Amino acid sequence: MTPSLNREKTEPLTRVELVTQEPAVNWLSPVQLLKTGLRVLMADMVGGMSDPRLVHAALTPEAAATPTWRAESKDDGDGAPFWLDYLADTGDGWDSTYSVAWSVAREQLDVPGAGALPRAQVLVLGGDQVYPTPADQAYRTRFLDPFRSALPSAIPTAEDPSAPKMVAIPGNHDWYDGLSGFMRLFASGGSIGRWQTVQKRSYFALQLPHGWWLWGLDLQLASEMDAPQYAYFKAMAAQLRPGDRVVLCPPEPSWADPNVQLGENQTALENVEHLRPRFTSLRQIEALIARRRDEDVRLAAVIAGDSHHYARYAPWATESADAPQRITCGGGGAYLLGTHGLLERLRFRGGAGLETHQRVATFPSVDESRALRDRAWRLPVANPVFGLTLAGVYAVGILLALSAGSAVCRSPWAWIWALSLVLGAGLFTRNGAPKTGGSWGPLVGGMVHGALHVGLAAAVGWLGRAWPGCGLVA
Repeated sequence: MTPSLNREKTEPLTRVELVTQEPAVNWLSPVQLLKTGLRVLMADMVGGMSDPRLVHAALTPEAAATPTWRAESKDDGDGAPFWLDYLADTGDGWDSTYSVAWSVAREQLDVPGAGALPRAQVLVLGGDQVYPTPADQAYRTRFLDPFRSALPSAIPTAEDPSAPKMVAIPGNHDWYDGLSGFMRLFASGGSIGRWQTVQKRSYFALQLPHGWWLWGLDLQLASEMDAPQYAYFKAMAAQLRPGDRVVLCPPEPSWADPNVQLGENQTALENVEHLRPRFTSLRQIEALIARRRDEDVRLAAVIAGDSHHYARYAPWATESADAPQRITCGGGGAYLLGTHGLLERLRFRGGAGLETHQRVATFPSVDESRALRDRAWRLPVANPVFGLTLAGVYAVGILLALSAGSAVCRSPWAWIWALSLVLGAGLFTRNGAPKTGGSWGPLVGGMVHGALHVGLAAAVGWLGRAWPGCGLVA
């Protein structure tokens, strides 16, 4: 809205901003799954041949050895608290994203049991700021619109040194356009509402008051630590002073993956871990901090999103006394993931050596998670398109079984189809099972599952032949 030219000087400046209130992503929509799958396939193919992080590093040599942002030095000596907000896995539907953005944008938020919490001086975004991909202006409609609406910029827009800062690391969904949208949004020196962006690369290091640091890592898509990023954090590690504490923010909680857990045989650990590049890349950065242990430099916590729940693992054994808290905090508004399948105890080799952690807190609770899981039978009602699609697939299978008649048992193609289904289900299950356990259990379980489908098809064919008046029987 353009103000009138002859308005009085006391009239406040106003503007109208148009926003798009996107619905939540329908992840089980067949069309959505197909579109997202194709974009993921293209991103994986291109990401394996080119790494935009190398280009960004070459274009910003001035950021190679300096922290992304330093808090004002006056906060170091007066004991004043410094507030950080961490938010990951936002950028889904308008309702959830705006609700979360509104909460972190309030000048003061009254939380039962915690009192009045002020708005943080820095908002840290832990990945997946857009869903399902950055295509079709998704950053604008699913991230920018709700965040600008939650904390609008002043009129007219002006530089404000006291404005809250915003930093972000990319998750896998941010990577599906080769980081181009992410870099335009977070690394161009602009603002998002009243939040000011300060980073120049897809990773960052914040030097905070009272001897604290926060490092944000970019480990997508190929999951390997690129050389400029490693050199950057090596330079940051050299700037740590005795007594400093570091908080790491990787894009996913790779330490919770069963494939990196230690079993009874510790000698196989290295082979297991190299199957998870993101875990080994994270461990490389943790090792940089561990080398300063003699100077009382410690890794205090590792916080990640990607899994849409809250889970905190605390050091458990004496051998892990100096290990960091490991926290999954993916509550930015995307669909909820269960916690009932999380391991109660983690045991692996981190950057400073062997670590053992105990699960001490989750949201939702394990019992609540199981109760939500048991409501899966409502899926056909909650998502009728997906239910009808599955029903259509089974209907085609039943029609084929009925039309085959008694010839199905004599056809070599039928036996090839049955064996392929049984073996394919077994291999698929074995591939997705933890590598630390035995391989026979998942293989046999998957083959039994496939055999049940074959048996169902055979039973339907037999019933079709025995049912009087069935016109499909040859």
